[in-house]
Amino acid sequence: MALVKEVEMKISNHALLYKRILQLKTVSKKVVMCYGSFDLYHIGHVDFLQQAKRFGDALIVIVTDEETDGTYIIDKRSRMILVASHEHVDFVSEGPIIDVIGLIKPDVVVTTYSSNNPPHTKLPEIAIKIKEYGGKFVTISKKHNISKSDIIGKILITQSI
Repeated sequence: MALVKEVEMKISNHALLYKRILQLKTVSKKVVMCYGSFDLYHIGHVDFLQQAKRFGDALIVIVTDEETDGTYIIDKRSRMILVASHEHVDFVSEGPIIDVIGLIKPDVVVTTYSSNNPPHTKLPEIAIKIKEYGGKFVTISKKHNISKSDIIGKILITQSI
């Protein structure tokens, strides 16, 4: 139970997150942000977070509810706790990514290509918001070809046998 409490300390509302990030920026720490639904947390998510952290000193992860189909297997609070448990993650929050980017103004925003999360060339509002304050938008490639849909498909196949 103590581990969950420790992990939950990484989870912040926007006001607290802003204060924490402001402290980091005053000592010239590079802030990185990434986002996603992180539903059915898997090895692809773990690798993505590890890669994202390499772009700076502090990694903020925004857990969103912006999937195209809007269906989630795991509730948002549980997804936030799972993400916060990753050793490379410093802070976790929620909300529409465009709003959080506007508030925090991270040095780097990292994304990866998937059918639910196209590269930044197809997300012009995010690219514009980052460009407004001089941030950097990075798209990294996946090392693991796995997704929530793949996992669900495998479950359905095994259940139909």
